[in-house]
Formats: sequence, C-alpha cells, structure tokens
Amino acid sequence: MITGGRVSGRFFSFLAIGVCLLAVSTHPSWAKTVLNPTTCPATNTKQINAALKNGGVVHLNAGTYLIDGTIVLNCGTTLEGDRGAVIKVVSGANWPQGKSIISGTNVKNVRITGFEIDGNRDNNTAPYSASNAWGHNYYIMFALSGATNVEIDNMYLHDSWDDMINAVNSKNLNIHDNIFRRPGHDIVAITNTCSTYVTNNCMRVFGNSGARANKGSGPMYVINNNITRETNDTGYAGIEVKTSSASVYNCNNTIYNLPMSIALVSGGTIHTGGCPISPAVALSASSCNVADLASTSSSSSDTTSGSTSSSLFTDSDDSDSSSSSSSSSDSDTSSSATTASIPASLHIIGGFNASKDSEMVAVKAIGGNTVMNYNTSGTLSSMQTRLVSMANRASNNGLMLIDDIPHQLLAQYKEDWDLNKLVSNMTAHVKYIAANDSVRSKILGYYMIGDWHTDLGKAKTALQKMTALIRKYTPGKYAICGVSGNTGYGSSVSGYLDFASNFSPAGCDILGVYLYPWGSGKPPMTNLANILEAFKKFDWNINETPFMGMPQSYGGMYGYSVPSAAQVEKQTKYFCQLGAKHMLFYDFRTGTNAATSSTIQSGIKAGLKACKQIWGE
Repeated sequence: MITGGRVSGRFFSFLAIGVCLLAVSTHPSWAKTVLNPTTCPATNTKQINAALKNGGVVHLNAGTYLIDGTIVLNCGTTLEGDRGAVIKVVSGANWPQGKSIISGTNVKNVRITGFEIDGNRDNNTAPYSASNAWGHNYYIMFALSGATNVEIDNMYLHDSWDDMINAVNSKNLNIHDNIFRRPGHDIVAITNTCSTYVTNNCMRVFGNSGARANKGSGPMYVINNNITRETNDTGYAGIEVKTSSASVYNCNNTIYNLPMSIALVSGGTIHTGGCPISPAVALSASSCNVADLASTSSSSSDTTSGSTSSSLFTDSDDSDSSSSSSSSSDSDTSSSATTASIPASLHIIGGFNASKDSEMVAVKAIGGNTVMNYNTSGTLSSMQTRLVSMANRASNNGLMLIDDIPHQLLAQYKEDWDLNKLVSNMTAHVKYIAANDSVRSKILGYYMIGDWHTDLGKAKTALQKMTALIRKYTPGKYAICGVSGNTGYGSSVSGYLDFASNFSPAGCDILGVYLYPWGSGKPPMTNLANILEAFKKFDWNINETPFMGMPQSYGGMYGYSVPSAAQVEKQTKYFCQLGAKHMLFYDFRTGTNAATSSTIQSGIKAGLKACKQIWGE
C-alpha cells in the first residue's frame, strides 16, 4: 500500500508459503517478548535468538546488548527496540570470514526497527589483511539470503567492516528512514534480488557505494535519500549499477561530495524518474539526525512512523570519524579529518549561564534552542554528574546543551601545562559521553576555550588534540572555540594576531567571539572586524568554520553598563552582518541580564529578527 507519498511500512503482501507458513502458524503474531540487557551471561546472543525463535514481537528495552555471535532472524517476527537500545559486537570477537551480525536465510515477513546496531569495528580486526580487509565478507551487518518481505526502518547502523545490508536471491525489501555511518564497503548491496525500496535514508559512504545493484537485480528504487561520504574517506559512488542485468530507479536523491553520483559498471540501467512513489522533499544534511530516530518505542502496528524529522540538532551528520585505536595516546588525537560539517540550516541560538529552569524559560522566550552552564568546576566526575542533571533539565525545557567541561580541562592545562594529562582527561570525558546515550543525544557540542589573555598560541596543539577526540568518539558534536575580544589587544588587526594564533581548522568546528562594548572604556563594537581579519591570517575560512556571535546581554557588574534594547539589537545585527550564523548571548544570570530584563530580551528578539533577514529566512 502506498500512503502519503511514501512507502507504507506494511506495503508488502504477507502471504507466506512453504516452510515459513508452518513457522508462523506455531505462534500468534501478537506474542511479545520484552528483553533487558544481561551481564550474566556476559553476552546477549542466546537470549535474543531464543526470543526470535519463539516468534512474534521481540522488544529490546534501552541498554547495550553485547553479542558474541550472529543474531538469527525467524519468519514472521519483528525485532524492535527503544531508542536507547544498542546491539553491539563484543570487542575482540575474532569472527571468521562470512560470519554476519544479523542473518536471515529463507525468512519471510520480518521487520527490524527502532534501535541501534554498533559493529564496533575499531575494537575488532578482520584478518583478511590489515590493509585490505574492507569488503571481504567480515562482520556484514545484515546478511539476507532467499529473504522475502523484509523491512528495516528507523535504525542507526554504524561501524561495520563490510556491507551494512547485503541481500542475495531475495525480494520485496523495504529499507527506509535509517541512518548509516561508517560502513566497510556498500551500505545496501543486492544480487539477484528484485523489488527493493531504499527510501528516506541518510547514508554516509565509506569504501564503496551507498546503494549498489549487482547482477540480476532490479528494479531497485532509490528514492529521497541523502548520500555523501564520510569525511575521512573518499567513497566511490552514491548509486552503483553493476552488470547489464541490473536496473535502478534514481528519484529525488541528494548525492554530493563523492567522486561519482552514479556509477555504471559493465552496463546496467539507471532510470531518472518513473518511480512508483511520489517522493517527499529530499532530505538535507540537517535531516540526518540520530536523536530523531525512533524517539518513541517501536511498535508492531501496520503503519510506520513519519519521515525523519529535520530538527536543528544532529548526532551524526557530515562529521569526522577516525578509526584509530581506542587508547588515550597521541594516536587517538592525530587526525587528518577536516572540520565537522555544519548544516546551512543550523542556527545555534541560546545563552551562557542558563542552568536553572527560569533561565532556560528565558532562553526559549527569545526563540533559543541551546543553553550552556559556563565555568563549571570540580573533579571530572563531579562535573559529569552536574552535566547529566543539566542535560536532562535542558531536554525537559526543549533545549539542547553545550558541554562546558572541555573548557575547564583546558583551564587546568593552563595551570600545569601537562598535555598528557589533558589528553587523558579529555579522552575519558568524550568516552563517557559516547557511552551514555541519554546524555549524548542531548548535547549539541563542546565549549573548548574561554578567556586566554596570556601565553597566546599555546592552546593551538591542545585544541587540535581535543577536537580529534571529539570527532573520534562523538562524531557530529561540534567543537566550539570561544575567544575574547574584550581586553588587552588594541584596535588594529596586528593587535589580535597573537590572540588568533590559537586557532587552526583542525582545532575548532565553530569560531565564537565575544566582545562587550557597553560600558566605560570598553572596546568598541567595530573592533570585531579586525578580530576576524586576524583569524584569517591563521587559515580561518568562515565557510568551513562558521562564525558564532557572543553579544553582551548583561550589565551592572564588572564595569559594564546595562545595555539598552537598541544597543543589544545593534550588536546582534552587527555580528550577523559580519557573517555570524549562530548567536550565544552572555548571559542569563550575571547582574541585570537576559533572564531578568525585558528590555534586554526585546533587544535580543529585534536583533535576531534582523539576523534572520540577513540569513534570508
């Protein structure tokens, strides 16, 4: 059935025959088994397989399900999970060639939906050879053979050594509304397989192609997908058609940053248009959001959820993912990856020092979406405890959170200049975030540096190492470098060169500048242009590392006067005129501020209105 311009989650016919008909008849289709992760035994392979063998619906509650063997699909079953449910291959699995994570042989009427699968490739080796393991049948995520009526939807699939979904001699496959990251070869590859729908997916190519039709395959309908490469790999093609007996329909896909959008190898047919479904608006990069997938528990109803929401916030976008070892040595922090890609539609709007509910309400009132608690202090463990509490509070108020802990770690580094200690603490912290799904999904990025008025230039290497760790363990989270233009530099470009020497494209994903002009003897707002020119001397490119404005939204303390609405509006607009795409106001707690002053709030709203006009919105 086709509904609303999309493939219905149950458009397949469920007329099972042969062996599967007998299997389905042995259990009621409404039967439901609910599982929780177990640590005794240490892995969950047997309990998941036993539940699937019993049939019906198998539901995975939130948690990590370590597996040391293949999950075997059964006819007429649904494997679903909470958003926080993760099936993860154990480290050091040492699987032989041909062993897959999930297999379905001669299965019919199967659905897999709503959770995450982590192939854990960084902690597993493929013994084919160290340099040529990719694409040689190690750790395939889904291996389907002779399968009929299989639906894979609303999943987050990542870190495999080979194909994500490989189907042979199968038919009626519906793969939709998924996010694919770090495959080892193709994302979806079919051979002698017909009637395959690949729709509304976000696909990050590593090694080969996004969707590939081999001999005897077709039609394969590739519709309304966003396909690009992982930034640490060139990839090959968005869609590959191999041999003259393969046929693919290409409709309304967004394919970019790949050597080829379409690759025809040894013949094959590619149709542009003519798809049996009227596609929705093509997915943009900002639509590829892990946090939006399966935000509620999956169900076994006869309709699928709507398309992936195009929220501002992304857990996995065009960001960098390095695959070096998991130690905290320098090999962990050396990365040739470029800065994380920031979607053009993303505007971070929010405030410093907004950790209380009343302050968060004020951020929402200005149209904000992000908060940060500035100058957190204490041990790493105590700061992480407060971070969890604040992330939950922000989420309850409909906001995302910027993590200030890296800023504090860098401040400690400035006291002892112990780079190894900094790297060790930063590694521990980003691993903590990566392992904590409930926190990771609520964090937009990390605040990396604040006031650094002395020892100029000495933060550069530290920022590069910290950002490499962010990209490795929490790809898609932004490294935000905030720097002060307030004191000690003068009004010329040359006066800011030492100050700007901490910057490098490898050390920052977003460049934020704060300059507070309202008060006696304070630097003029026009100094901002010279500050930005100074950063350009150190390879800052606003198109690659977006600019975040940090206007003054407080007064009555530290020699700053309370700005008028007109002054706040003027400064906010000026930031945007110089290219700012993001705005983080300082602050919502100090003195007379954006949370307590309706005058300041009105100035912020007017300034943001002017910015939206500059942004063409």
